Amino acid sequence: MKVKFSLIIMTLLLLFASSNSSYAKGESVTVKEPSVNARSGPGTNYEIVEHLKKDETFTVLDQKDDWIKIQLSKKKSAWVANWVVTISEPKKQLKPPYATITASSIAVYSKPSFQGEKVTDVQKDNDYKIIKEKNNWFQIKLPNEKKGWVPKWYTRSQLKETVDSSTDMQVTALFDDVPLRKSTSPYSEIIKTASKGDEFTVTAIKKNTYEVKLSWGKKAYVAGWLVQASKHTPQIKMVSEQHDFTGKTIVIDPGHGGNDGGTIGASQTLEKNLTLQTAQLLERLLVNSGANVILTRNKDEYQSLSSRVKYSNKLQPDAFISIHYDSAEQSDLRGVTPYYYHSYQKPLARSIYYSLQDKSKLTIREERFGDYHVLRQNSQPSVLLELGYLSNKEEEEIVTSYAYQEAIVTAVYNGLGNYFAGGK
Repeated sequence: MKVKFSLIIMTLLLLFASSNSSYAKGESVTVKEPSVNARSGPGTNYEIVEHLKKDETFTVLDQKDDWIKIQLSKKKSAWVANWVVTISEPKKQLKPPYATITASSIAVYSKPSFQGEKVTDVQKDNDYKIIKEKNNWFQIKLPNEKKGWVPKWYTRSQLKETVDSSTDMQVTALFDDVPLRKSTSPYSEIIKTASKGDEFTVTAIKKNTYEVKLSWGKKAYVAGWLVQASKHTPQIKMVSEQHDFTGKTIVIDPGHGGNDGGTIGASQTLEKNLTLQTAQLLERLLVNSGANVILTRNKDEYQSLSSRVKYSNKLQPDAFISIHYDSAEQSDLRGVTPYYYHSYQKPLARSIYYSLQDKSKLTIREERFGDYHVLRQNSQPSVLLELGYLSNKEEEEIVTSYAYQEAIVTAVYNGLGNYFAGGK
């Protein structure tokens, strides 16, 4: 009897100890149960905001009694019970080449395309060995000897061992995922991407770009508007202006989603996937310039046209940007078109048209009237952008490339900046 009583006491003590675990702010915790409810507050009486899966890792923001607040994404947090998580093991440092995931969560595909089968999901700040690279995608090594492909633009890669170097001429990356290219052309191959704050030694200045020395001895080129030059480095004229969007609210509307796939490209590109990718790249650029950005959808889900417009009319943003890609029965049609419906929407469409002319390799049509629900029922300055024809196989290949995506979001960014500044 005494033995049984002792066992009960020990069990209760262990349970008590586990329920009073202390977690420090900034510490990483890993979900240890198959399914965990993340709630809006520290208790089971609060609303469930997300379902977490086993082995997902999150950063601790705060603790209250037996509950801890965790960072779900850049703008989202939630509370979980401390007994359903455990302290994460220290991350093992991989030897190059490896890729670090920079998005909060991304899918891994069976081939280097969004049309591949989904293998699994990977989380932000986790490192994976790079097996090979193809078409701006990395094939990475997953646990249990599995492998899969992830978009290169959602990673930060380390390809070779770093080597220390110093000079008076340096530039610092202003954003995350700054492309370092093979040549001065904005469409040339991306050798690697830099994170905000990364510093590089300048070896030359060519065509509004800095030639910089990479850590493993190679050279690359970075656009002047994406970096800040040190006081000993000559400032160059920026190809794209650095706009300040502080105080501006912008709604970005990635067209289609969920059971509404939009058009299907000549090579089976789904419009709904491409519009979301473009919207998220534009969001990143605008947020880095101080804007408050809201997406009408942040994942592959259906949103009705009326709900998108209601969202805009309720928030009353400074601008509403609807992202689409075009299609036609004639496979040779091509080009980019900005649309407006009301006269008060035309200045925004025209400003973006001028900016698109400067940036895109494609045919750019002048802004024109378009009887679209998201424009017709919208009380805010709004534009609907058709950013290329997926029905044209050649154009589909161009618009799905990262070089085009970078160029097109930069053009929209500059168009918005010029519109807010009162320019054309």
